[in-house]
Amino acid sequence: MIGAGKKVAIRLNRADITKVKGFDQIEQDLETSIKDHSEDQSAILEDYKKEDANFRKWVCDLGSSDPAKSDPAKYREINDAADELAKLLVSKADLYNKIAHSFTLAAEYNFTKQANTDGSLPASMSVSTASPKLPDLGNINLVASKGFTDGPELTANAGFTWFQNLPAGSTTGRIRDARVSAELSYALPEIKKKIGKATFNKMTLSVSGLFLALLEQPLGQPVLVNTVPVSRTGNIGLVQGKLTVPAKDALSIPISVTWASRTELIKESDVRGNIGISLDLDKLFAKEETK
Repeated sequence: MIGAGKKVAIRLNRADITKVKGFDQIEQDLETSIKDHSEDQSAILEDYKKEDANFRKWVCDLGSSDPAKSDPAKYREINDAADELAKLLVSKADLYNKIAHSFTLAAEYNFTKQANTDGSLPASMSVSTASPKLPDLGNINLVASKGFTDGPELTANAGFTWFQNLPAGSTTGRIRDARVSAELSYALPEIKKKIGKATFNKMTLSVSGLFLALLEQPLGQPVLVNTVPVSRTGNIGLVQGKLTVPAKDALSIPISVTWASRTELIKESDVRGNIGISLDLDKLFAKEETK
């Protein structure tokens, strides 16, 4: 990568287009246009597009047969510099692609200091002390991810949480819960056809699953499954398939089907379908800033 960048610098130095007749006029025109509306980003972008077209025409004229405009030697040097720059960009893209699709594994440890409450604890937790306190929590989590050249991305998590300390006389076990989850997402081919006034960009299809073994009732910090707190001990399974349809730059429509082995309100197995609307405020505000 360093060698490719050095080659580009050498080629650009040899070309030295700033000293070629006609280039100074392109620079002056661009500077003059920007000064007329220095606060208007959209107008400045249009100025760059215009002068980019003029620059391309100027380079083509260097290789033309018109003796008043042509400079074959300089034309070859500019093309050589462009070739080296293209090679550099391709090598950078290949490097980033390898990094994005490489296997990664991370481990994390979390310690949660739970604040003291009024001393109330679940009825199942019998203690011999007069003023019981909520136990602190420890958590270890492993996160693995792998991207593939044909598009899919796989992410998997495994971890467990335990009570760091328990009140004297407590009958509660030390391990609170253990969980394993995974998600496979795939960007579908772009739909270029317009449907009405809407144009659909790349949609994303994802399938995710979670298995949670809740061994003890949560003491303090809640245990969340699909953003829903659970407290009844036992095994919980959840599988979700989701199709995310981007309608605009900052707007997407998630369509999902979820199966859960149980919920807090319904004891039987439950299958649900859901269609929603998701608004990405970061993209929305970023778009406003560029206007």
